[in-house]
Amino acid sequence: MALPTYVESGTLATGTANVTPSSGANTAVDDILICVAQSENQAIVLGTPNGFVEIGNSANKAAGTAGVDPACRIHVSWKRATASGTNTGPTITDPGDHCVAIIHTFRGAITTGDPWDIIAEGNDSGANDTSGLVPGGTTTVADCLIILIDGSSRNATSTTNWTWTTNADLVNFTERQDNTHTVGLGGGFSLATGEKASVGLFASTINTHGATSFKGAQMIALKPPTSQLFTRSVSETVPQSESLTKKGALNQSDITAISETLQKLGVRLFSDISIGISETAFGGLLFTRSTSEGAISVTDAIIKSQNIVQSDTISIVEVLQKLGIRSLPETISISETLSQQRIVVLSVT
Repeated sequence: MALPTYVESGTLATGTANVTPSSGANTAVDDILICVAQSENQAIVLGTPNGFVEIGNSANKAAGTAGVDPACRIHVSWKRATASGTNTGPTITDPGDHCVAIIHTFRGAITTGDPWDIIAEGNDSGANDTSGLVPGGTTTVADCLIILIDGSSRNATSTTNWTWTTNADLVNFTERQDNTHTVGLGGGFSLATGEKASVGLFASTINTHGATSFKGAQMIALKPPTSQLFTRSVSETVPQSESLTKKGALNQSDITAISETLQKLGVRLFSDISIGISETAFGGLLFTRSTSEGAISVTDAIIKSQNIVQSDTISIVEVLQKLGIRSLPETISISETLSQQRIVVLSVT
């Protein structure tokens, strides 16, 4: 399973009144948008959320006397993108002194529900110094992208405030964004990412700031699409002449609409929702599949992520590949893997 990936960061938004950041222009539908905002430890409220929801609680990512330099608070929220291109972020109500905000875009995370496996937050034990710490955690699923965010109240316009120490538990550790600004009493944040392919513990990550400050920190472990809910397997041996050919010759040169091809395979069109599936040996086919939309039990659900629609035109071989079918030998073992990656998987023996 591929890990989620970092795409880009939008333009830094700053102000001493309401602030509305936007995503970068390369956002795609279902990308995960992470909005980070910083204040002088004054309450950060999404006055107009525009679909963004807070992650954790900003009060846990805050230290110092509100409105007094170098106090710091960060607020982190998220949204699953519903449109391609630039997405408008939340309108953040004026916290008091200032607000600095940005939106980061990530791709390849799970497309339903909360996109993270675990989160953690902190304030470096309320220390006012140049040493930062973002908490670690223990992942419960493989192939997570670990997002690390650290805030500062540094009153300087800089893109080099943070020096991150590589975390030995994470692969391809990279700083993605580093900004402080002089708006109001000043402040900003940095974001880094690392990859955690295996399930398990990873340590906290430390960094060094360019100036003494109170801090706020957030860790998010973005998870990939569910790789497998469960598998049902059946197998049957038939003569090669009776393999999936009785409803029409299947050969590489055939070009047909996907709907016609699926009918040849005994499959009616799949919907984008849940699908019930039944299998019977009939008409010379090893299996025929019939689908029915509607509420079904988890044990019968098939989750579809590939958009196979009636208007698509494609060769039969390519259609078979979309369905996970490699070839049609005399013995075929059919496994249906309930996944957000494939509709039906056929493993051939």
